[in-house]
Amino acid sequence: MTRLQVLLLRLLKYQFQPERRGKSWLLAISYQRTAIERFLEQSPSLRTLLDDDSMTKVYREAVRDAVIETDFEQHLFPVACLYRLEEILDEE
Repeated sequence: MTRLQVLLLRLLKYQFQPERRGKSWLLAISYQRTAIERFLEQSPSLRTLLDDDSMTKVYREAVRDAVIETDFEQHLFPVACLYRLEEILDEE
């Protein structure tokens, strides 16, 4: 779950701080996506752990981290995750 939390954090920062976007952010997002995909390929049953409750918890933790890293107020971030799992892992 930690990689997913980091990926969500990076996606939130990328979306909410467009002025700070750079290649290093894209590389960090790509790296986390690749690592998660590898885990899921090696253990497809892990995908079942990514249910709505788990995603909600991981998203909340990512928002908490985004607040710390960006100095934005928590209310600026959506309460519910904006992304479906397929979108989170999609390289496009």
